Amino acid sequence: MLFLFRGLNSGAVIVTTPQSVAIEDECTNIFSKGGGELLSKHAEVPFLGAIPIDPLFRDRKQSDDNSPSISALQSIVSQDSVPAHKARSSQQWLQKNIPEVIPASDWSSGSPVLNSPNYLLWSELERMACHRAHPNLESDRYDYCTKLAAVHPISKPILCSFAENREEFEFLKKITVAAVCVYPSRVEDAVKQLKLLDSPLPVASVATGFPSGQYPLTTRVDEVSFCVQNGASEVDIVIDRSLVLSGRWGELHEEVHKMKEACGEAHLKAILAVGECGSPDNIYKASMACMMAGADFIKTSTGKEVINANLPAGLVMCRAIRDFYRKTNAKVSYLLGYFY
Repeated sequence: MLFLFRGLNSGAVIVTTPQSVAIEDECTNIFSKGGGELLSKHAEVPFLGAIPIDPLFRDRKQSDDNSPSISALQSIVSQDSVPAHKARSSQQWLQKNIPEVIPASDWSSGSPVLNSPNYLLWSELERMACHRAHPNLESDRYDYCTKLAAVHPISKPILCSFAENREEFEFLKKITVAAVCVYPSRVEDAVKQLKLLDSPLPVASVATGFPSGQYPLTTRVDEVSFCVQNGASEVDIVIDRSLVLSGRWGELHEEVHKMKEACGEAHLKAILAVGECGSPDNIYKASMACMMAGADFIKTSTGKEVINANLPAGLVMCRAIRDFYRKTNAKVSYLLGYFY
């Protein structure tokens, strides 16, 4: 059965006994170990870890966190797919013994495949933004820009852990994100707060009916204009995938061209949603159509599709960028888009 999961991100977790009986019909030493790990290597699936035999494990209290069994389980949980722990009994045990794991009730409904480290990061960002009560919406927006918008994206303890001397620490302090990306209705707020902070970070916005792009062209172009008028210096547009699937490359070019005109001096990033383009040939042609229409960037995905960024699609897009440069001497940037 284990071989059915080879190469698949199925979310299934195989639990086996820690003796060689796991792979043999007869076993003379039931306290041997390593059978599960050997089987995982043979089946080419990840081995998450082994939990030492401990008769007191079921009654283990939080004060016994340093026991080998608890430490091993914490390591396994940190690798395993979080949604596999939705069982009530599992959630109760995790909340009691590993409090840093976010309970299932707080999981983001739009992100079903995140693992524990992702959720720990989400928890840290939430803590940073909500470390104090906000008396009004303006206060909340201020914290959003200062804490989450990466004016100071890396905390001092993390910087210190990477820097070996003062010079490296000062260099790492200069790290920032490329832009603060928000929805169109929040562009004005983000621009205002960043100005108050005297931050040079640009504001980017998604537009054109993100993430589906299934809206009339007039409203999609108007949305681009709205973003720019409110201060966005970058606009992430999503193309109409129906034009790609039906091979209407002229219409696709015309739509992206009108969106580029609405951008004015702002950069336009064209999101292809490669998982919905149908074929590598379509991804290549869509890339070319967008670049010929004036896109400054081409981006793999919104992160909302079933299939998002992947290596084959990225390779096709990079080759399209190379071919476009050879023919026009114009440089276009590639963006890997994945929303966790």
